[in-house]
Amino acid sequence: MVYDFAVVGAGLAGLSIAQQIQAQDGTVVLLDKSRGVGGRVATRRLHETHLDHGLPYFQAQGPYTRQLIEQYAHLLHPWPGKAGTYVAPGGNTAIAKAMAADLTIHRHYCVTEILL
Repeated sequence: MVYDFAVVGAGLAGLSIAQQIQAQDGTVVLLDKSRGVGGRVATRRLHETHLDHGLPYFQAQGPYTRQLIEQYAHLLHPWPGKAGTYVAPGGNTAIAKAMAADLTIHRHYCVTEILL
């Protein structure tokens, strides 16, 4: 398939721009070197618990982050002890996975060169 756009990286920024392209009826593919989505929003599992590293919480500071928190409020809970911060109880990658749900993503895809 031929796409209108290719986005390198399936972190929050890549997922966000891909969603915006798709909302405008553009076709888009994301290319990511990892096996999962989220980039620096990473959750590791250890036995019965999880550890978020890279992005420990979402903070409602700017308009984009506030919009993201509102859109995925059903996945987030307020983080006690720090007003205006939220976490996903099962791991913050839940937000990235929800953002990726309707997108075409090629994982384990290493982009080494872009020719124009």
